[in-house]
Amino acid sequence: MAIEAGDHSKKDEADALLIVCKHRHGDWEGRVKLWFDRRSQAYLQGPNDQPKAMQLRADDDKVEF
Repeated sequence: MAIEAGDHSKKDEADALLIVCKHRHGDWEGRVKLWFDRRSQAYLQGPNDQPKAMQLRADDDKVEF
């Protein structure tokens, strides 16, 4: 992987490959390339994508279903 080696010049080379062999709720099977973003500690769908901001809830927040 390019990022682990410290080489950020290979934007076309994905850091991970998600392989879906069986899909319980659909017919799609295939592969998805993912790029790791160190700042957010998240995998993104493209080398130029930005991570999405997430709002964390406090323990006293109530969520009703």
